[in-house]
Amino acid sequence: MKFDKSNKIILIVFSCLFIVISLLASSNISNMNKELELNENGLTIEINNQTVKMFSLQEIHNLKSEEIEITQYSNGGPPVERNLTAVKIIDILELSNVDVNEINEVVVTALDGFSAKFTKDEILDDNKVYIFYLENGFKLDEKWGNFATACNGDESSTRWLKQTYKINVIMDSKDE
Repeated sequence: MKFDKSNKIILIVFSCLFIVISLLASSNISNMNKELELNENGLTIEINNQTVKMFSLQEIHNLKSEEIEITQYSNGGPPVERNLTAVKIIDILELSNVDVNEINEVVVTALDGFSAKFTKDEILDDNKVYIFYLENGFKLDEKWGNFATACNGDESSTRWLKQTYKINVIMDSKDE
């Protein structure tokens, strides 16, 4: 097979693209491994994207938890009643020295990249947003991870997150 000049250029371009895609994939795998390590080590608390506290798995288990019965709704499926051992997200934030009066919103992130936003009022609601780690008294299965987020009353359960590893508090700017 004879390669003319245009075929050689196409081959070079495809080779370069393959190398770039391989490097990006390798970088992404490295980032996912770091996030998995964070999840195994606990829960990261950030204020305006700056880490302020990391809770280990044991520290979360030692916090004041509650047994809650909560309904998880799904798209098209029947609602599922869940019995969870959970910690109110507001309790975690207060233990992280977050000034709850300055909260604008809270963004909870899962390992798969999904995130859920909660308003200040939702975070302050005593019966709304939880981080849970046991269901029916047992450790969560692998697909749920060490921690998961439950949002009571979320009719489509779009803000329930599996494999929760980070809570980022967006604070009101004091300059405004």
